[in-house]
Amino acid sequence: MKNADQDVVRLFLTTLMEDAGNILLGFFQSGAYSVMEKHGVNFTTEAEVKVDQFISQHLRDHFPSALILLKETDLGNEDFSSFAGAEECWIVNPLDGTTNFSRRDPNFSISIARLKKGSPDLGMVYLPVERKLYWAQSDRDGSFLNGERIRVSQTFKLGEMVVACGWAYGWKDREIMATHVQRLTPQVRQFKCMGSACADLAKMAEGKLDAYIHTGLKPWDVAAAGFICQKAGAFVRTISGHPYTWTPFEKTIFVTSDWGMELDLARLMFGSELTPDELMFGPDNKQKP
Repeated sequence: MKNADQDVVRLFLTTLMEDAGNILLGFFQSGAYSVMEKHGVNFTTEAEVKVDQFISQHLRDHFPSALILLKETDLGNEDFSSFAGAEECWIVNPLDGTTNFSRRDPNFSISIARLKKGSPDLGMVYLPVERKLYWAQSDRDGSFLNGERIRVSQTFKLGEMVVACGWAYGWKDREIMATHVQRLTPQVRQFKCMGSACADLAKMAEGKLDAYIHTGLKPWDVAAAGFICQKAGAFVRTISGHPYTWTPFEKTIFVTSDWGMELDLARLMFGSELTPDELMFGPDNKQKP
């Protein structure tokens, strides 16, 4: 499938996602799976290992020359430069929302993205319980949910915003997130933490959220979902970085449905005393590049 066009690849991924989702659903409904502890408070399950193996085998069969970055087979190396610079790279998250899955909460997802030279080319997120399939591809305008085009919300008032965040495993990342929550919560209508970056960002692309913030990400958390948000009209940046150079290899993400709302949230997060350039490009990037 080396020279297949994007529509052909997307149809292949659709079938692969649905089959992988059925494997997860089997474990989810039966509750018959083992749990393996990782570092700190992190853990994995037999279910996501099985889905990881299933997806990776199919990708290798169809794209034998491509690099594949896998959540459950990653050895903890934080240097993703070889993947970021690859001609073609696949990034897979076989189960995003492991805690939700283990507590029988249906907000979990599977994510697959294809990157070309570090930029997403095709992204897909699947929520097996709800049977929601979100996707976007670089040669088509917009993002789609079960074949229907979706768009980000049209909320233009800070007091009406619904904001969501992710809860990282690292203590310092949690500390930073807690500070942002403390500053934002009194000013917005609702603040949520739903436990699956992939699913939550996909729902933002659908218009169910107005902003999303996370301080401790890995590429498999956002490669597909961040791209789907962008194609649905969202503004995607890092928390302290240039708003137009986000890549899936960044550790943080700050997504808003409206540029004006981005500035309002940035003022609350970074401080009202910041200059316009600092608000636009983050306090660590005071001059435009």
